[in-house]
Amino acid sequence: MTALTFDPFFGRTGENIKSWQFGLEQMFALAPNCSDLYKITAAGSALRSPAKVWYTSVREDEQHPEYVRTWEQFKESMCTYFNPTNPVRLARDQLAELSQKGIVRDYTAAFRHLCSQAPDLNEAEKLDRYTRGLKQQTKLTVFIEDPRSFDMACRIAETFDSTMNTTRRPNMVQTFNHNGGDVTPPLRRSHSNGPQPHAERWMDPSLRAVVHNYGHDLSHEYTLQP
Repeated sequence: MTALTFDPFFGRTGENIKSWQFGLEQMFALAPNCSDLYKITAAGSALRSPAKVWYTSVREDEQHPEYVRTWEQFKESMCTYFNPTNPVRLARDQLAELSQKGIVRDYTAAFRHLCSQAPDLNEAEKLDRYTRGLKQQTKLTVFIEDPRSFDMACRIAETFDSTMNTTRRPNMVQTFNHNGGDVTPPLRRSHSNGPQPHAERWMDPSLRAVVHNYGHDLSHEYTLQP
């Protein structure tokens, strides 16, 4: 029989038991003739405390009312014990509070993880919730692009975020006078909230288009150093 390896499961708050069990099923598909006893034993070997304590209680005494004998019983018993009373409601509550704090890619990963625990979310609801949790500039970009799917919104947001992070790196733009001397002042980040239209000349073309087309001033991010 093919040697199988499994991800550990601890039984901690926030762990997705359905995803873990799905991973087990994928591994067992590589060894289709394995018995229920093998599946239960293999899954038990991947458990860590406090989940290991639960496993011991349902397997060491055959007279125990919660003793599990089949693989389906094992999965159902695990879900009953480790899942919150209403996991879908919990995931929805966490989605309602989720917002982008760092880069878009991390926010997207966290959002997708919670969506996997709330399968009743439809495409329109995912798209709306995802967009509203983005930072202001990224949110505006996604609204204007008007994506028709959640995945498309993710691509737009991640592309814009990547462009912004690249463009915001301080740099020197050099020009020379007729005598060959450098006369271009360096760019530095502005501490002013007001517009700095003269900085647009050094902006990435895609970012300059955002300034003009979206009506949201991004050029104040940089100003010329006096």
